[in-house]
Amino acid sequence: MNIEELDQIAENIRLENAKYDFEINVCMDLACASQGADRVREALVKAAEASGKKVFVRRTGCMGPCSSGPLVRVDPEKILYQRVNPGTRKRSWPAWQ
Repeated sequence: MNIEELDQIAENIRLENAKYDFEINVCMDLACASQGADRVREALVKAAEASGKKVFVRRTGCMGPCSSGPLVRVDPEKILYQRVNPGTRKRSWPAWQ
């Protein structure tokens, strides 16, 4: 793979992501997964569907401080939430709800 191919992949991803108002990245790496990240993601998907906004909930790999998981990053705000649980969403991210 060369640099032009990588640039094309990056551009395709930027175009795909532009369809959404918000991107919610949920760490699904081992530490976060063992702390219930799958339940967090399920709750976020349901909340995103109910919000009426264009929200993309994505599974990601490790985002950093594993001892603070599950981790959720909300873009475009670039806010990293730590120790998230399924009930956290009700009070923490009103921008997209």
